[in-house]
Amino acid sequence: VGPHRWGAVIAGLIGVFVMMRPNAGALQPAVILVLISAATYAGMHIMTRRMRDTESAATLSFYVHVGFIASSLLMGLVFGNGAWAASTQSGPFAFLFRAWIWPPLADWPILLTIGLVVTTGGLMISQAYRLSEAALVAPYEYIGIPMAIFWGLLVFGTWPDSITWVGIVLICGAGLYTLLREGMARRKISQGTPQSSS
Repeated sequence: VGPHRWGAVIAGLIGVFVMMRPNAGALQPAVILVLISAATYAGMHIMTRRMRDTESAATLSFYVHVGFIASSLLMGLVFGNGAWAASTQSGPFAFLFRAWIWPPLADWPILLTIGLVVTTGGLMISQAYRLSEAALVAPYEYIGIPMAIFWGLLVFGTWPDSITWVGIVLICGAGLYTLLREGMARRKISQGTPQSSS
């Protein structure tokens, strides 16, 4: 990893901190869950790259979903009865400790559709990380940001404020810069020009 990639990583992290606004009192302990999620997601793709020659995308995706099911079952067994909810009536962790209920029958088609879409998407992402470098694939995942804006507007009626837009630009800009640098490096290789660390 050269100075250009490190610069992009730092710019992306600055974008994350801008969106989190640690000085605005919006930084809550639940942010730890987001950081853990990001770290495990990155670790999953590192493992995918390491196992790409020995495992298929279907196998890798299968074990990811087994991990999701196992962690959900553990959460359900520990917190699902709602016994912990009394100690956290409000606050960032209240949603984790609330009592679990069976979804109504009318919700099952939606849940099954979401499951099918997530499974298909996970399979495709695993295959992409198997076949290409992470620096080349990761920027395409930024499509999640405009999708989050769209669904936030459609479902919750929310729109990002100006500070959030600064963070979005920094994060997406860092990813697109990395993608651009990867394309330039590939062109240099195909033309036979020696490349420096980017």
